[in-house]
Amino acid sequence: MKVLGIDYGEKRIGIAISDETGQFARGLCTLTRKNLSSDFQFIKDIIFRERVEGIVIGLPVQFDGTEGIQCEKVRKFAARLEKTFQIPIFFIDEVLSSIEAKEVMSLRPRRRFSKEDTDRIAAAIILQRYLDKLNGV
Repeated sequence: MKVLGIDYGEKRIGIAISDETGQFARGLCTLTRKNLSSDFQFIKDIIFRERVEGIVIGLPVQFDGTEGIQCEKVRKFAARLEKTFQIPIFFIDEVLSSIEAKEVMSLRPRRRFSKEDTDRIAAAIILQRYLDKLNGV
């Protein structure tokens, strides 16, 4: 089963995809947001091309475990995705995923990384956390 991973943001959406066995995640791309309609068309193209059967979205829970305004925005976006594409949506805590992505990128100091790279890698980290949890790792 292929799963799509999403690092939701108001300006950009990082996107990752799992392999067909559901073991490994890889960053796929970053969507620079325009409007909901074009964002959903972009995601739809990926869903059909990759034969996605589920979507995991990082939930930005605060350090004290509470959900703030950003969580509400993510949940609203997820509800629209689920209604539009009729695909199950799962959430996983994304705490520190962007910082972890920057740490991963720092392992290649000669290469310059963009915000888009950070979002794509953060989506892969979010998706890998979900896959590991699903597989009991």
